Amino acid sequence: MRGQLLWKPAANLDVTLYGDYNHQNPDCCAQIYVRTGTTQRPPGRQYAALAAAFGYAPPSTDAFDRLTDLDTPLRARQELGGVSLVANLDLGAATLTSVSAWRFWDWDPSNDRDFIGLPITTVSANPSQQRQWSQELRIASNGRRAVDYVAGLFYFHQTIDTQGLQVQGPAASRFLLNPGTPPFGANGCATPRPMRATRRC
Repeated sequence: MRGQLLWKPAANLDVTLYGDYNHQNPDCCAQIYVRTGTTQRPPGRQYAALAAAFGYAPPSTDAFDRLTDLDTPLRARQELGGVSLVANLDLGAATLTSVSAWRFWDWDPSNDRDFIGLPITTVSANPSQQRQWSQELRIASNGRRAVDYVAGLFYFHQTIDTQGLQVQGPAASRFLLNPGTPPFGANGCATPRPMRATRRC
């Protein structure tokens, strides 16, 4: 939505109020699995072996099927907008202009950063809230003359608050820990050694 109102209280003064608001809430965005390449990890830590340990297979390896099985809700929600007030006062030889403005942006995303249906990285998001204020005052010469001029002052203030958040799921240790760590079971816990009946993780 966008709108504006013009007010002319005097012949040499006009004031315009502008406003806009935008709301977006798409279910976005996913990546489609096709294949993986060989890395420098040991064979037992390549993707195929890790997926097999969990009995996992992607729903399709054909990108044109457009199938995915992400286990975290996708969200790309944002709201943004603002208002500004512009006033022009004609002084004859020059015009004095004031521009006052306020804007906001609220960002509330949700992503599945492992892009598959296993609980590896279950939350990866950076919700943010941004607010900004600005004020401009300027004076500019009117008409055409040998020397034209513009002079002014500008003030800007902004606050940004971001809440970075990442949560690893029960499959994270098996997928993400380095090759020097001991073998892991499908639940992400260390596999019990033969001499022990049980082992906590």
